[in-house]
Amino acid sequence: IQSSSLNNLTTETIIIKGKGTWRKAGAAQWVKSGFDMSDLVFSFLDPKNLEQLKGSIKISTLQLAGAEVLNGKPTLVYQYNTELPGTTAESTIKGTFKIWVGATDRRAYKLEGDTDSIVNKGAKIHTVVTYEYDLDIKIEQPIP
Repeated sequence: IQSSSLNNLTTETIIIKGKGTWRKAGAAQWVKSGFDMSDLVFSFLDPKNLEQLKGSIKISTLQLAGAEVLNGKPTLVYQYNTELPGTTAESTIKGTFKIWVGATDRRAYKLEGDTDSIVNKGAKIHTVVTYEYDLDIKIEQPIP
């Protein structure tokens, strides 16, 4: 599940491997996307593709921002900047992020940041991703 906002409109996306992609903007109903992103998104989990992507993203100014309790878990919060070079200086995508990492288990629990929009020049896209582990849940496609 990913939640992002552009121009104060929050959009949520659910991608289920082999099933499809659904989106909800603001308080609207869930709608199945005409473009299924599941193959694309899950291709990034291929170790070969991860290595290639990792080599192209530049991470700078990584620093410890402090300790914080997040949902009852002690975490260390790190801040960093990213740059994904484009074919021109104008197409380079820059971002600033914070990541909450478990102080005892070293798992990522939250990622929040802003990146340049590739669609609207000068605009930023705010993204919040939460990670949960060891849940006993069943995921079913959203009902429109």
